[in-house]
Amino acid sequence: MKRSRSVALVELALLLVSVGLALRLPVAAFAWPDLLWFVAGLTILKLSDVWLPRGDTVGMSSALALGALLLFDVRVVLVMLLLAGMLALVPKGRNRMWRAALGALAAEGVSVVVCAALLVPLGLHPSMGLLLRSGHALRPEQYLFVVLVGLLFAGLEFGLLQIEIAVGNGQPVRASLLGSLSYGGWLIAAQASVGVLAALMYRTMGVWGLAVSVVMILVMRQSFVLLLEIRQAYNATIDVLIRAMEAQSPGREGVAERNAELCTAVGRETGLHGHALERLRYAALLLGVGSLETDPECDADASVLAGGPARIVEGVEFLSDVVPVLRLCDSPRETTHARRSDLACSYTVMAVGVATNTVGHEQMLLVRERVSPRVVREIDRALAAVLDSDSARTATPGVMGAL
Repeated sequence: MKRSRSVALVELALLLVSVGLALRLPVAAFAWPDLLWFVAGLTILKLSDVWLPRGDTVGMSSALALGALLLFDVRVVLVMLLLAGMLALVPKGRNRMWRAALGALAAEGVSVVVCAALLVPLGLHPSMGLLLRSGHALRPEQYLFVVLVGLLFAGLEFGLLQIEIAVGNGQPVRASLLGSLSYGGWLIAAQASVGVLAALMYRTMGVWGLAVSVVMILVMRQSFVLLLEIRQAYNATIDVLIRAMEAQSPGREGVAERNAELCTAVGRETGLHGHALERLRYAALLLGVGSLETDPECDADASVLAGGPARIVEGVEFLSDVVPVLRLCDSPRETTHARRSDLACSYTVMAVGVATNTVGHEQMLLVRERVSPRVVREIDRALAAVLDSDSARTATPGVMGAL
């Protein structure tokens, strides 16, 4: 609760500073019909952000906010965003509506004001009337400047939101930011492109251009949601596989998940993020699949899983970069060529397995021999730090002696 209140106070301070800076920027004329049309478009997009599936992870209304920034006075844009946010959040109740609308406005407001301040020296601020002036063509370098400002806007808004989420959840800011950026980079580029296109289309097509832009943004949002759903389906499939494996061997129930949690914590300590951290988790989850046939408590039918975890998942495109890590863990002598990242990942998995008494010490040493001494020290130091924490100490008491 205290952390959430601190984040809210920082958001409010950023918003007040942004409003103060906005008041110092040149004033641009606008027409009320234009304002109303953009408020309607922003409200539709914010409704999709709030009420459609994945609304907490996929917010696409910023693309149209960028278009409005290129066309209207920055003070008008801030009012647009606040009105649209309030209208989209009305069913949540008056108090929650105001808090949520102001919180969402903080990141967008800072991005809007910063980019508007950059447009003034470039001669592209709406007060110059350049984008709204019909029949006036922009020079190529001006188009380039507009695109660069769009990228800055989308990247800044995305980064501020990720920092807010990381701080609110108590996660490392740098790792969370880089990890989110590895997945959301193309989304930043798409938002910037659609936002600039929305401004140019409204300049030439009016309301119809705005309607086309809103539809494009909604389609883009649903495409990204579909991608997230596919990834969730893969994760669910892996979880089912692990549970099926553990059902065959009750004595090992929860071991794979515990190892995956420890590996993820070690990866964060060593600076991994995004896809690299995800690959480490999958490798830890899947490492024990191929050892079922040697488990005396395992059902005889589990022999179908013989051949090691790498063989089982090698045909899955989603896990293609996990297969080399599993091969190293399963047969370190036979795997002659390996990338340094694969070696580091496999050693992390094996070291955690030794610490939890689920992997043989000799097998871990074979992998360790191939890893850089500096990387070994870094991983060992991170594993010791993780195991010394309260949560890890209760999960695996007294296992550091195995290392």
